[in-house]
Amino acid sequence: MHEFRHGYYAPSRKRFVTMPGAARQERLPQPIRAIVGRRGMAWIALLLVLLMSAPASHALDANTRFRDYVLNNWSSAHGLPQISVLSITQDRDGFLWLGTQNGVARFDGQRFQSYERGNTGVDLSMVDAAWADAAGAVWFGTGQHLVREYRGDFEHWPSAAIYAIRGDAQGQPLLATAAGVGIWRNGRLQPIAGLAGPFFALLRQGDVLWAGGLNRLCRNNAGHTRCFALPAGASRRVTALAWDAGRLWVGTSAGLLQFDGQHFSARPPLPRLATIDIQSLLCDRAGNLWIGSIAALYRRYPDGRVEQIAKGTFPPNPWIDAIFEDRDGNLWLGSHTQSLYRVADSWTARYGQDAGLDDPFVWTLAAGADGSIDIGTNGGLSKLADGKVTTLVPAGALPNPGVYSLYRDAQGALWIGTRGGVALWRQGRLSLPPVLAPLRAWQINLIDEYPRGTYWFGTQGGLYRLQAGALTRYGASPGSAAARIRALLPLANGALLLGTEDGVRELRAGHISAPAWAMPLRGHFVTSLGWLDHDTLLLTTLDAGLGLLRNGHLRLLTQQDGLPTDNAWAFASHGSEVYFSSIKGVWRVPLRMLLQPPAAAPGIRAQRVLTGNNRIGSEERTRCCNGGGGGRMLRVGDTLWLPSINGALALDMAAVRAPPAPGTPRIERLHHVQAWYATGATTRIPLGARNVEIEYTAPYLNNAAALNFRYRLTGYDNAWIAAGARRVAWYTHLPPGRYRFAVQARVDHNAWSAPATLQIAIPAYWYEWRWLQVLAGLLLVALLLLAARWRWQRQMQQQQQLEALVAQRTEELRRANQRLRQANDALTAESLSDPLTGLGNRRLLAQSWHELRRQPRLAVILIDLDHFKRINDRYGHAVGDVVLREVAMLIQRLKEPQDMALRWGGEEFLLLLPGFDAQRALMLGERIRLAVRAHRFSDPSLNDVQVTCSLGISHWPLLPTLRERDLGGSIELADFAMYRVKSHGRDATAALVPGAQATPMLLTAPATDIERLVHAGVLHWLAPC
Repeated sequence: MHEFRHGYYAPSRKRFVTMPGAARQERLPQPIRAIVGRRGMAWIALLLVLLMSAPASHALDANTRFRDYVLNNWSSAHGLPQISVLSITQDRDGFLWLGTQNGVARFDGQRFQSYERGNTGVDLSMVDAAWADAAGAVWFGTGQHLVREYRGDFEHWPSAAIYAIRGDAQGQPLLATAAGVGIWRNGRLQPIAGLAGPFFALLRQGDVLWAGGLNRLCRNNAGHTRCFALPAGASRRVTALAWDAGRLWVGTSAGLLQFDGQHFSARPPLPRLATIDIQSLLCDRAGNLWIGSIAALYRRYPDGRVEQIAKGTFPPNPWIDAIFEDRDGNLWLGSHTQSLYRVADSWTARYGQDAGLDDPFVWTLAAGADGSIDIGTNGGLSKLADGKVTTLVPAGALPNPGVYSLYRDAQGALWIGTRGGVALWRQGRLSLPPVLAPLRAWQINLIDEYPRGTYWFGTQGGLYRLQAGALTRYGASPGSAAARIRALLPLANGALLLGTEDGVRELRAGHISAPAWAMPLRGHFVTSLGWLDHDTLLLTTLDAGLGLLRNGHLRLLTQQDGLPTDNAWAFASHGSEVYFSSIKGVWRVPLRMLLQPPAAAPGIRAQRVLTGNNRIGSEERTRCCNGGGGGRMLRVGDTLWLPSINGALALDMAAVRAPPAPGTPRIERLHHVQAWYATGATTRIPLGARNVEIEYTAPYLNNAAALNFRYRLTGYDNAWIAAGARRVAWYTHLPPGRYRFAVQARVDHNAWSAPATLQIAIPAYWYEWRWLQVLAGLLLVALLLLAARWRWQRQMQQQQQLEALVAQRTEELRRANQRLRQANDALTAESLSDPLTGLGNRRLLAQSWHELRRQPRLAVILIDLDHFKRINDRYGHAVGDVVLREVAMLIQRLKEPQDMALRWGGEEFLLLLPGFDAQRALMLGERIRLAVRAHRFSDPSLNDVQVTCSLGISHWPLLPTLRERDLGGSIELADFAMYRVKSHGRDATAALVPGAQATPMLLTAPATDIERLVHAGVLHWLAPC
C-alpha cells in the first residue's frame, strides 16, 4: 500500500528544503560571495539613468568580467553590405543602423536590410558618421554627402567630408566636417562661429558643445567658443570624445588625454594608451569607459581600474571604429576588420580552463563547508575558491577519471561517484572503501544519505544501499532501463521514489514496484524528483516535459503547454520562480503557474534565462547544460551552479530580470506577382493573381531567438496564425474585397505587442461586379456558371503548377542530399581503410570495438610477411606494394564475410574472427600461410621469389572475467606467438592461449616471463594439427 496524505504522497519533512534530484539548496558562509561576485553597480547605474530621465533602463553590469558578458558577432556573411562597420546609431523605433564603406544597413536583431547606391540612387560609401533624430529620421555623413533616411526614402546634399553627427538642444543635426562645425537647418549648413577648419569629433554635454579638431579641443557654450591647444608633441587629431562624471576623455591619433575644463592630463590610465591611435570612446550608463583602438579594446571600470581585453576573450587587432550603447544597455562595437560585435549583460559567471580547471567538461557540483565549490569533471575533482580552481583529486587517483556525481554527507565527507566506482574524500585524504568494490562495474548516477548514516547509490546497474557496513542491491536486473537509477526522493514513511530511465518506481519494504499514477511515464527517462510544496510533486524528464503530481493525479506539461523544450535535467525554486536546466540552457516558470489548476492556467509562460549557446557567429561560451550526473544543479543562496561542457556556470538568480519588450512590429513590404509594393495607409493590389506575400519585422536587439510573431487577415480569417520566428506571411487566391492585415510580436511567452496593421484592397474582376450580376439576372446564369468553371480550372492549374514546382524542388533537394550522403559515406570509408590494401585500419577497429566486444569470443591472428625488407631493398617499394596488395586480397578471399581484416602496420596484418576458438583459427591461419606460400605474384620480378609469412594466434577474452578489457592483451599474446615462429625458422603458425592455471593477475606478468608462464600452465602453446 502506498502512503497518502489527503490522497497524495507525503513529502519527507527532512527533504522539503533539500531536494535530491532537484537542485540542492545550501546556505554557506560569506566567502561564497567572493566566488560569484555581486551586481550592485548595475543598480546604481540604473538609478542614475532614471534620475537623468534617459530613455533606457538597463546597462552593462560594471562588476561583470568581460569574458562573462554575452558576445555576438555578425559580418558580411550575415547580410552586412561590407565588413567594416564605421558608425552605429539606433532610430526612434529601435532599429540599429550601421554605416560601412559600401553602404548602410538596418538591423532588427536578426536580419540586415542593406541600402546601397543600387537600391537608393545615393552614394553611400565610407559612412563615417550616423545619428538618429527624435522624429524617426536617420542621418549619415560620408566623404561627399549628408544623407537623410526616413521610412526607406533617402535624400542627400553635397557636403565637405563629414566625420561626426550629433544633435543640438532642439534636435537639429550638428555636423563636424572638414570645413568646420555647423547646424543643419532648412537644407543648408549654418557654421558655428569659432569652429572653422577640420573637426573630427563632437560631444554635447547639456548646453556645452565639445568639438575635437587638429591639435585642438574647442568648447562652445551659449554662442561663445574657446579652444584649447593639445599638449605639445607630435601632431595629433582628436578622434573621439567621452564624458565621465565631470571628466572629459579625449581620444587622439597619438594617445588618450583627460581634460578638466582648463588643463590636459597626458597621464592615461594605462601607459600604453599614451601613444596609440584611439579610434573610438564611449562611457556607458554603468560608468565603464570603453576605448577602441586598432590593436585592442580597453575598458576602464568605474573604480578606475583599466584592463586590456585579453586575447581569447576578444579577437586581437580588432580595429574598433565605433562604440554605441543601445536603449537596453547592450554595447555595440563596429570593427574595421571584423564587422559588428554586441556585448550584452549576462547573469552568469563561467569558471573554465581560464580559471584553472584542468578539464572543462563538468558533470557535477557540490558545496563545501568553507564556501568553496567542488567540481567533478571528466578529468578528476577540482575545487573553486576565491575565483580560482585547483585540482583536489587527480583523475589517476580515482577508480575512473570521470567524476559523475558528488555528495557531501552530514559529517562533511565528500562521496565521489565516478563513471566506474565510488571514492571517499575525508579530511584531505582519498580512500576506496572495499565494501563498495562491486560498484566499480557501474556508472554512479547519484549518491544520497537517508536516513543519516545510510547511503544510497543510484547506478546504471541498479540501486544500492550501504548500511552498517553492508552493501545491498535493489531493482531490476542490470541492462534494463528500469535498473538505471537517475533520481531519488525519500517519502515520509521511509519509502523512496526512484526516477529511472523507464519512468518512476517506488521502493517500499525492500520491494520495488511501479506506482499506478506513473504509467504515462513508462519508457521515459525521469531526470529529477522534488516537492514544489507540501501538496505537489514535480518531476522532470529527458524528453517528455514536466510532471506534476497532486492528489494522486499526474499532469504532464510539454511544449504544447508553453514550455520552451520537453527536456529538463533539474529544477530549483527561487522566490516566486522555478528554474529548470536543460539541453537548451536554463529557463524559468512562475511558481503560481505550476501550482494553479489546469483550468486557470491555459498556458505556461516560460522565460529563457540562458541559452545553450550564448554566442552567435563566434566560439561558444556557455554550452549549457549537462544533466546526466548527480549534482547537476546546485543552489547556493541566490546563485545557481550549473555544469556545462565549457566549465562551471554560476547564475545569479537575483539579477535575472524580465526581458525587454520588443519594438512595435513594422510591415515592410508586400509582394504581388513579380513586384514589391511599399506599404501605406491602404495598399491596392492590381487586377490579376491574388497571391500576396507580406514581409514584417520587429526591432529586438537582445536574444532574437526568443522573439516570435503572430498575424491574421481580418476579412479572410479572423484567427491568429502563430508564425514563430518567421517574418513573412503568405496568402493565395484571396477573394476580392478589403482586408486588414495585423501582426504582433512578443518575447518568449510574455504579452503581445501592439499590432502593426495594413489595409489591403483586392479588386474584383468585371464578372464579379455586383451590379452586373443583378442586371444580368437569370438570363446570364449559364454564362456565369461557365465563367465560374473556367475560373476554377485556372486556379487548379496554378495550384498544380505550384505543386509541380514544389515537387521538382523537393526532388532536387532529395538528390542533392543523396549525393551529399554518398560523399560523406565515401569520406568515412576512406578514413577507416588503408589506402594501399583496401583493408581496414586501426581507426576502423576503434570504431567497431563496441560491436565486436558483444561477441562471445574472438580469435586474433597476427600475420607478418617474412623477409619483406629484403624485397623492398632489392626490388623497390613499388614491388613491395604489389606484394602487400595481393596478400591482402588473399586474406580477403579466405576470410568469412563477418571477419575483420586490418592492415596493422608495415607488412603486418590483423585478422579478427568472431566466434572462432584458437584451434579453428589455426586451421584458417594455415590456409592463409599456404596460400601466400603458393601464390604467384603479378610482378614479373617476383617470379623466382617465394614469399612466406609467419602467423601468431590468440583469442579474446583471455579469461571470462576479463571481458571488460580491450584487445591489447590478446594481440600481445598473438605477437609473442608470431615472434616465436620467427625465431624458429619462420613460415609457420602458432597459437599462445591461457592455460588451465591462468588467472587475471598472472596474465599481467612481464613479457620476459612467457616461458615460465608456459611451464607453469598459465599459458599454453598450440600448433596446427
